[in-house]
Amino acid sequence: ALGWMGENVWIARSGAGGAVKEKVPLIAAVWPHGSSRENDPQLHSHATILNVARCADGVYRTIDPQQALVYQAAIAG
Repeated sequence: ALGWMGENVWIARSGAGGAVKEKVPLIAAVWPHGSSRENDPQLHSHATILNVARCADGVYRTIDPQQALVYQAAIAG
C-alpha cells in the first residue's frame, strides 16, 4: 500500500499558488506490533506517513492532499 501511494499519490506543490506539481518520495516509518486491543496475539504493522517530502531542489515541502482525497472518496463509495 505504501509503495502504491508513493507511485500514485505523493505530489508536492510549489510556485505561485502551488502551480508547479512534483512527484516526490514518500517518507514513512513502519514498525511491527504483536497484539490486538484486547491484548490477544495479532501480528500486524503500523505506519506513520509524514506530510512533507524533499523536492528535487532540496527543499522540503508539504504534500498536496487532493489526489489522496480523490482515492479516499472512491474507496468510501
